[in-house]
Amino acid sequence: MKTLCEQCGGKCCKSNRLYIQLAPFADKNIPEEMIEKNHFLKICILKKKKNGDCIAFKDGLCTIHESRPIACRKFEMGGDRCLTIFNGD
Repeated sequence: MKTLCEQCGGKCCKSNRLYIQLAPFADKNIPEEMIEKNHFLKICILKKKKNGDCIAFKDGLCTIHESRPIACRKFEMGGDRCLTIFNGD
């Protein structure tokens, strides 16, 4: 049986509605070229590709899964936010 992630093809990683804010000390293993710094808001986020996909999402997989941001680790598969994106709401 496929997991929700396998069924939907990573919609959360391809969502234009989600921006992943990085935690200053916890997300220190993210490659610098994948980080966008907002000096006005004093935050860092994971970059997006031109099509809106997460910069780390390639061929249906997260290329930095082992060191993915805390926000991604806390995103509960099958949770309310997941199902909202999965169902296209």
